[in-house]
This record gives sequence, structure tokens and C-alpha cells, in this order.
Amino acid sequence: ARVYHFMLSEWTHPLTRRQAAHLYRRACLSADPRKVSTAVGRTARDVVEAWIAEPLSTSLIPGPSWLGHLYPPTTASDDDVRAFLESNEYYVEEVRELWLKDLLTGSLRTRMTLFWHNHFVTDVRKYRYGALAFKYVQRLTLGALGDFKAVTRGFTRDGSMLYYLDGRFNRRTAPN
Repeated sequence: ARVYHFMLSEWTHPLTRRQAAHLYRRACLSADPRKVSTAVGRTARDVVEAWIAEPLSTSLIPGPSWLGHLYPPTTASDDDVRAFLESNEYYVEEVRELWLKDLLTGSLRTRMTLFWHNHFVTDVRKYRYGALAFKYVQRLTLGALGDFKAVTRGFTRDGSMLYYLDGRFNRRTAPN
């Protein structure tokens, strides 16, 4: 079998509006006209380097005030458990809203967050715990442009992932 090697040369010309919009549509979630305007006249390398540096300079999803509210202990009353579960439904919805708001920025980081979400899948409907949902989204966001090995290692210990994969049923004599 023949192996063909193609080498693409770097595009070093300043981007036109059309090229900048194409770059945004391909690499990010959208081509916001204001962002496209800032890329016109710059090289693709400069634009992409700015995207990669962006997560270091922008704030991530803020931690909600309820993050420290833990599931009630087994000794808690039924009323305490019920009150927590009602609040927790709100917590899960708040995480969804925060994440969707972040995704609407359409940055390279958010596109990569969705990529990792597709790779390290969980489902909040299975574990139904706001704190786990937030930590999962935070791990995706922080690792979006990070080192693959570190991101993977983090997900092997992630509570939502372990719960989603039924890790709570693992036993030394019967691994799941």
C-alpha cells in the first residue's frame, strides 16, 4: 500500500472578514460578528493563540453558593431529606443554566468542553446531585484545553463519572 504524506503550509496572510468568519465557525461554536471583526487583519496563528490563552485570562463558571450543601446524613429526619431533595432539584437546574450561559459565549474553550462532554459522558438524571453536576462541568471546563492525560486521570476519580458507571457496586471479588 502506498502512503501519501501531505504537508500543509501555514496560512500567514492577514485574514479577510470571510476567512475570519470561517475560522470562527470551524473552531468555535459561532461566528459572532464582533469577534470576527477583531480577527480581520490578523493572522490565523495570532487568532488561535489568543483563543488558547483566553481561558487563562477569563473567569470560569462561578461556584454557586450552595456548593457546600451536602446530602443529609443517614440520621437526618425525613423532612430534612425531603427539603434537601427539593433544593437539590433547583441546584441541578442552576448548573444547567450556568453551563448553557457559558456555552453561549461560543469560544474555543466551550467547544472543547462539549468535545470532552461527549468523550466523558455522564447523565445527571442518574446521579441527581447538584454538587456532582457542578464539579463535572467544572472539570470539563478546566480541562477543555488541558493535558489529555491529566483530564483523563481526573475523570477516573470524578464522583459523577463513578456514579454514572455504577462504580459504587464495585467489589474486590466482583469488579464492575
